Amino acid sequence: MTKNKGKSKTKEKLALRKIIKQFRTRTKVVISIWTIFNLIFFVFYTFGASAPITKSLVIFVIWELVIWVYYIHKYHYKKIHKSGDWVNAILFAIIAATVIRTFFIEAYKIPTSSMEKSLRVGDFLFVSKINYGARLPITPISVPFVHQNLFGVKAYSEALKMPYFRTKGLQKIKRRDIVVFNWPAEPDGRPADKKMNYIKRCVAIPGDTISIQDGYVHIDGNMEDFPQDGQFEYRVYTKGKSLNPKKLFKLDVTDFNRGAGMSDLHLSQASKENVEKSFNPDSVLRKTYPIGTTDSYLFPTDTAVMGKWNRDYMEAIYVPEKGESIAINKNNYPIYEKIIKEYEGNQNAYLSNNRLVIDGEPTEKYTFKMNYYFMMGDNRHNSLDSRFWGFVPEDHIVGKPLFIWFSLKYETYNGNYNPPKNQLRGIRFNRIFKRVK
Repeated sequence: MTKNKGKSKTKEKLALRKIIKQFRTRTKVVISIWTIFNLIFFVFYTFGASAPITKSLVIFVIWELVIWVYYIHKYHYKKIHKSGDWVNAILFAIIAATVIRTFFIEAYKIPTSSMEKSLRVGDFLFVSKINYGARLPITPISVPFVHQNLFGVKAYSEALKMPYFRTKGLQKIKRRDIVVFNWPAEPDGRPADKKMNYIKRCVAIPGDTISIQDGYVHIDGNMEDFPQDGQFEYRVYTKGKSLNPKKLFKLDVTDFNRGAGMSDLHLSQASKENVEKSFNPDSVLRKTYPIGTTDSYLFPTDTAVMGKWNRDYMEAIYVPEKGESIAINKNNYPIYEKIIKEYEGNQNAYLSNNRLVIDGEPTEKYTFKMNYYFMMGDNRHNSLDSRFWGFVPEDHIVGKPLFIWFSLKYETYNGNYNPPKNQLRGIRFNRIFKRVK
């Protein structure tokens, strides 16, 4: 038996060598380039992210096996199986799509109205991973093309988790950039790269001091321009009449609540002017949340800190910058508590005698380990954003949306997630290939 096993293994090795000898020059070049890039990512993980070398080596071996299995199948097994061509095509598509989606570009769809009218429900976007730098997978073992769940089960494994690392990007995130990121406040305890994808506008970058006055963002005391197609909520008075929803739709007003004589509409400046011309209402007044009127679940949840805050008013807070140090006290600890304990891993941190204590050691100042961003939706009165759940850490950044490649028109959705199919009213041809800005 032992001799037969030895002969069998020898035959397998000889057969494998025979298959490899059939590789064309182009195939050998592709494998060599693949291996070089694989080695680069091995270095990134090991030295850039300070990952254990054993974990980095596992990922290196897995990706090497992927390319070798594909070409061995292509040169040998494809020829001896009837379904070989189909299997080969599927393998190639999975490998190519995984590499492209992870490191270069990925398609996303806008499901909610939080960015109206800058981005519309039904817009399909291409999002670049290289503009801000490609984030190496934190959970590299996952089902291809599936983000979170498959048939109600997690589509990824946390058996192999890697530290955060991002390659050098073409640019840094700037104020007013629209950014795709993983929602930091997702309650399910998922790894950063498997949290739900969100898209908002970055209104404050690391090192900024942001405040909100009467619905407008101020940076370091200076008011920022409001997005050209952004929306506020307006109350429209109409002498006891109810606004015609079909007419509102023709005016491109899609996010509203109607009532007899009084309706609440989310409008851009252009939409507001159209409503005034078409309905001739008694008045169109922008809704504001006065100082002292609080929102439920606003960030931070400590009422002693944000007792007077709401979506239109927020006192000045510092947006953390990597390497910067600030004194932590009872007044700002609720603002930075989640950063210190959750995002930066200091689970044994607490406040004692108005001083921060980490692992039993009091500290005068805290030095931030990552950059953070403040994100807001352009539909300012109908957006769940940093005003409600706080800062976005740099390890949650996904990429920069470049352009809209397709857009479906829906009639009315009032901010609902995934509008019903019976409200589909065609294609917005004027938005196809429109640049995101």
